[in-house]
Order: sequence, then structure tokens, then C-alpha cells
Amino acid sequence: MKSNPFAYGRTVDGEDYCPRRSLERIVRSNFLGGQNMAIHGERRIGKTSLVTNVARRLPKKRLVYADFLFVNTPRDVVERIASALLETASTAGFLENAMKTFANLRPTMSFDTLSGSPTFSLGSAPESHYTPETVESALEAVHDLSAKNGLVVVFDEFQDILRLSESSAVLARMRSRIQFHKRLTYAFTGSHRSRMVDIFSNPDNPLYKSAMPIAMEPIPTDELWEFLAGKFDRSGIKVAADLRPAVAELGIEATGDLQQLCRMVWDKTRERSSRTAAAVDVPAAISEIFRIERSGYEEIASSVSPSQLKLLKGIAKMGGGNIYSNEFREANGLAAPGTITTAYKHLERRRLIYRKEESWKIDSPFFRLWLASL
Repeated sequence: MKSNPFAYGRTVDGEDYCPRRSLERIVRSNFLGGQNMAIHGERRIGKTSLVTNVARRLPKKRLVYADFLFVNTPRDVVERIASALLETASTAGFLENAMKTFANLRPTMSFDTLSGSPTFSLGSAPESHYTPETVESALEAVHDLSAKNGLVVVFDEFQDILRLSESSAVLARMRSRIQFHKRLTYAFTGSHRSRMVDIFSNPDNPLYKSAMPIAMEPIPTDELWEFLAGKFDRSGIKVAADLRPAVAELGIEATGDLQQLCRMVWDKTRERSSRTAAAVDVPAAISEIFRIERSGYEEIASSVSPSQLKLLKGIAKMGGGNIYSNEFREANGLAAPGTITTAYKHLERRRLIYRKEESWKIDSPFFRLWLASL
């Protein structure tokens, strides 16, 4: 029997990647046609895998991928952009030119002790050296190198640019360059819908209408289940008719989360020496996820305030559609509406919950199930 075929927690490709044919065609056409994109959707839904898989298959194009997660200063932004460009240059044969381009930032190259892959860092210039203008210069460097090297750019978790105290100035400088980059296409991806919409659809923001907005929704159920069932089958495990409804009852939509669950289901099927994954394996799989993740869940529970924990448990058990209702507040010991407002703002800031279609959702479905079991 083959090894467990399900992968999660990382960008996937090949057989681990679930295709989205219609969306791939749009993204590919935009990359080739010079149309910048702002792609937003929940975490672990497959945004990064989609854009990187499409970008890497483009003819005569090379991908520059920079992750903006938790950037706090202009220096963070410049370092992410420069490191991403240098990493691409190191594999595409133009590293010397790229190092010269960023010479004023004194880049250095070292090698990861485990993978042997090159890593890059910038010199120890004072924080004051990095300004919105420095970000503008970094973008211009990417554009200059793209002329001969055919680059496309992905800025992942781009909504975190708003964490910068100078975010408006940085965004204005970015627009001043990007709008003239006719031969270079940018894909901005983000997991915080409202912030991404604010950046690209709010007339008060510098990047207003600078990129085509693309809302990325979960893969249609039938299409996704066909993909998952195929992975079971190719690994020598059949799928019983009762497995799909048992999984559906859990309310899990993100591709990455479903791959995690299926990985555990596959293991539990093997443990009972069966070649057919069935509904009986689902509770055991969830228990295994709880066992693996419990310390992290307990750390979160102990790090939030009592009212925040009450709100989390309430959403897990009753849903987040009407958290101000008398029923919800009484059931969860949340008397004052102001307490709820303060709690959800803190939880949203920590990315533990998010708002979708007038309802609050807990980011991790497994954390939600764990909370509901308390």
C-alpha cells in the first residue's frame, strides 16, 4: 500500500494541488496580459497554491514571491521584496545583477544548514534608512530586472501592509511606481477580505482600482470531493458511501483543512487494517487532531480574556450570526453588548475569528470543534 497521499500546511503542487480550471484561466490571462489582481479569500483555501502554480507554468516568466505576513515597518517590506527577488535571481541566473541593484542595502547571502538553499538578508542600516521612498525604490528595482528576465510578482498576505504606521504613504509610493510598470504584473493576495477590499476598492486609499478584485470562494463540494476521493483511491484506500456526509456535517470548507482531516482519516483506516475509509474513522481522526493540536489550543484559551473565551465558545456552539441577541448573551454569560464588541475586535485582530456574510466564524474549524466539546 502506498504512503499517505494528503498534504497540508504548505503550498502544494502536482497531485497535491486541486485544480480550479476557470479561475486558473482568469489568473493566467491576467498575468500574461499585464492585468494586476487583488485575490482575497479565507486562509488555507488555496490562494497561494493557485497563483504560484499558475505563475510557474507561464511561458518565459519567472515568479517573484514575497510574503507580507506580519510586516510592521518599511524595512520589513523592503526586506521581503529584496529577499524574494534575490531568491528568484539565484535560481534564474541573474543573481549578480540583482545583488548590484540592491548594493545600497548591502545584501548578504548565506545557505540554510538543512536544505542548502541560499537565503538573503540586508545590512544593518538604521531603521530610519528605510522609508516609503525606499519601498518605491525596491519596486523599481524589480521592474528594472524584469525587463530582461520576464518576472511576475506575487505579494502574499498583502493586507498586512496596513500594520505599518506609514501605510498610507507606503501604498501611495507603491502606486506611483506600479501604475507605470506596463511589462510587470502583480498579484496581491490576502486572507482578510474586508482589509483587502478596503485597500483596493475604497476611493480614499492610494491603490483604489489599481488591481482587478477576485473573490476566491471554496471549491464546489462535488468537485472537491472528487479530488479527495481520487487521492484515497490512488493510494489503495476505497471510500465508503457514508464518509462524505460524515465529513460534511463538520462544516469544513477550506481545502487545506479538509486535506488535514483526510490525512488523519487515512491513518485511522490503516490502523484498523481496512482498505475502506468510512464514517467510523472521522471521530477518531478528529480526536487525533485534538491530541496533536491540544497544547496550541490550550495556549490560545489561556491567553485570551474571560469574555473573549466566552465569545469563542459561544460562536463554536451556537454560531456567530447574532452574537448580540439576548439568547446568545444569556447562554454565554455576556451581559453587556460593549463587552462583546471589545472581545470580537481583539479576537479578529489576532486572526482567531473573521466576519463572513454577516456572521462571525472561527478561523480554524478544528479549534471550533475543540471549543464546542468543552
